[in-house]
Amino acid sequence: MMDLSATLAPEEIAILSDRYRTLLDAGNQFTAHTLDAKTSTETVFEVGLRLKNTLDALEGGIMIEPNDRALALFINCEYLLWRLYEDGPQKDNPFLSHWVEAAQRLHKRDSRGEQKEGTSESLTIQKIAAVRGLWVTTLLEQEKLLNWLDYTPEKVYETLVKGDFDRSFDVQPFIRILEDEGIYEKAPKAQETAHEKRSASQSIPPSANGNNDNIPTIPHTTSLSSEKSLQDEKDIILHKLSSYRDQDAAIAQIMHLPLAIPYLDFFTTLVADHVFEKCGIEPLPVITRYIQSALRTIEHATEPPVTPHAAIAGAQYGKDAQMRYTQLLVLFIKSLIRKGLVQVGDLEFEIAEITVRLVWIPEVREFKAWLWSGGGSVE
Repeated sequence: MMDLSATLAPEEIAILSDRYRTLLDAGNQFTAHTLDAKTSTETVFEVGLRLKNTLDALEGGIMIEPNDRALALFINCEYLLWRLYEDGPQKDNPFLSHWVEAAQRLHKRDSRGEQKEGTSESLTIQKIAAVRGLWVTTLLEQEKLLNWLDYTPEKVYETLVKGDFDRSFDVQPFIRILEDEGIYEKAPKAQETAHEKRSASQSIPPSANGNNDNIPTIPHTTSLSSEKSLQDEKDIILHKLSSYRDQDAAIAQIMHLPLAIPYLDFFTTLVADHVFEKCGIEPLPVITRYIQSALRTIEHATEPPVTPHAAIAGAQYGKDAQMRYTQLLVLFIKSLIRKGLVQVGDLEFEIAEITVRLVWIPEVREFKAWLWSGGGSVE
């Protein structure tokens, strides 16, 4: 079993950081080791989550220095995220938002003059970031990827650098996919003034009354907004928690964190780092209230409300949405239990509700079996 913050194991990193393997060879070796192994109990989603977490750790400079092994690991991890879901439409790829955000973030780094000269022998963080940005957009556009499979990471690097490195990339079609799927909050369709357009580009958009005096709350069922980053959301919540008079507002905001990987990971970090205790707040009631709120979201996701005004903006509906939400909630609870942040008995009521009402979902049955087999022991 895994948790929301799990990354690749050392032997998996060794496979994907080998600069001499082609993309196809590295992908096949990784699949044979991780997904096809008889002892593997992981789902494709869980493997993808570990790949994404590894990429996040790499970008944060936590795991390795910039060199050819780091380049290989970046390129192979991104490729495998694409490969895991290559047979389905992009809208069904749970990691599409990861690519969209990476493309936007990495293409802002202006280091093109450095990439035009030199080779991968003189790699820097800037070079790797810029080439990774190009690689991500290549994956998003799905441009004849079969032509790349016999390339080593160094060959990918050289091809991207020597190609039209300054090509433009239109991220808007992919943002629209995420908006249609309820992952991003849809931008207002009303005509904007020049002032509103400038405001929309800022981290914190204006509040409903037209000024920035009131910090907005996080939408209930959307993931990262296309208007501001998750880091902004974190800063808002942490600021409120640190102020005694704003703590109730912070808790209310946490209660409405979306059922999405970045937010659940943030919530787990708040608990693991004892942020609540440091602010004089008992964490368990916050956790149980959030799970109960998430269960209501899952319950309401069965079908859209009869009246349009009753629908939650950006919400997803139907059995597929219920299954996605439930899968994430189960992973969140499992992560808290395995890290020793809560005891199974602390969540007895919530677990009973999940395992009874949502037993038709395979991940719930697996979760129940995991608990019965003693899987609730601390790491």
